[in-house]
Amino acid sequence: GVDLSRVHPVLSDGVVFKASRSVDKVLLDAPCSNSGAVSKDPALKFLVTEEKVKRHSILQRKLLLNALRISHYVVYSTCSLMPEEGEYVIDYVIKEVEGVNLVRPIEWGSLGYAVASESIWRFVTRLLPHKHETEGFFIAKLLRTV
Repeated sequence: GVDLSRVHPVLSDGVVFKASRSVDKVLLDAPCSNSGAVSKDPALKFLVTEEKVKRHSILQRKLLLNALRISHYVVYSTCSLMPEEGEYVIDYVIKEVEGVNLVRPIEWGSLGYAVASESIWRFVTRLLPHKHETEGFFIAKLLRTV
């Protein structure tokens, strides 16, 4: 149901991108450690390092902060099983940006990990390879009211 004449892909560094006008919605499929694909490629277990996860987490925070500057409606996703690339990123951004609320993006799937406050993990979705027969994903829908 998307009117493709109104979709305008942009090739830019998402950390510094500035929109010339208000953007209706942002889908941020952030770069991540790819730990959610470990069921498809077991060798990833050896490639996902603490340093790699930390580096991606910092980038994800920057991308999400900028996305919330240019739009009031952002869907954030990663193909990661790590809370550092999911719940912790959302927790950080909610503390940094005034007036951000979470809305559960999809009703199926699992709730987030209970490593963050209840106001976060109850309103995000995790898809788990062993449970949902898919790659591992983290999905959050953020609405900025201010």
